[in-house]
Amino acid sequence: HDATMWWDDPPPDAASFDALCAKSGGRVRAGESATTGGGRALFATAPVAKGEMIFRESPALLLQDPANRPLARSCARCHSMLRGAPNETACAQGCGEGYCDERCRVAHVEQGSHGLLCVGPIDSWEHPLAALKLACARDDDGDGHLAIIAEMCARCIVSAARRGDASSSGASSSSSGASTAVAAALDDANLRTYVAGAVWDWTGASGGDGARARCEAHARMIREAMASHEGKLRGAEALMDPASGVVGARGVAELAGVLARNSLAVAVESSAPSSAPASAPGDAS
Repeated sequence: HDATMWWDDPPPDAASFDALCAKSGGRVRAGESATTGGGRALFATAPVAKGEMIFRESPALLLQDPANRPLARSCARCHSMLRGAPNETACAQGCGEGYCDERCRVAHVEQGSHGLLCVGPIDSWEHPLAALKLACARDDDGDGHLAIIAEMCARCIVSAARRGDASSSGASSSSSGASTAVAAALDDANLRTYVAGAVWDWTGASGGDGARARCEAHARMIREAMASHEGKLRGAEALMDPASGVVGARGVAELAGVLARNSLAVAVESSAPSSAPASAPGDAS
């Protein structure tokens, strides 16, 4: 393609992280790992004692593995364990999502992805959104990333719709305007700095034609599910574009690449009874 797209933006250099390092207390600096050839790295700015906390941060995105959810119930927004939570509440639309308190419930709908991904009002598994949620729960034959990619797409769409940016509302059809709208939404979701190549370009089992077909299928399923919320997508049209949006095949491949490079499996103590597993693994990016 001739136009510059959002996935063509080079990753930030080490200096781009100076403000974040300063915000964390200045205990680390970002730099190039010249000795290992490993790219960017963090370096201590002063001697650090064993066990000393240098800085604390939250993941850009955290999601419980759908296959694990029946075994260990956690808040759908902050992921604290719900067993014994004194202010536990549930989704007002009856989808079954649980929350540790009302604050998390409201924030998940108004600021997060649940406004687009809630299946409470749906009465048929044939509905595209219900089909997506079911596919997420069954996504064990591939990389298991469908649920978290759907979460990424939903967060970006919510952000773009909230911005109501003229460049993403259909007022401008230029590829540069659409790319800017997508990049802004990725910035809002704290995901843009991780974009560094489509997963299908990888060699070996992670890439190739199999990855391309999987990304195309995932993109189509997510796009159909999001399209069922036509009234909530005003301002997010550019993100829905099959060729250049986050829910196009290339966009999903870029998000899959983000996960392949940056996701971590996290085990959380669940205080579950002896008949259930003692941890709740999930995916964090």
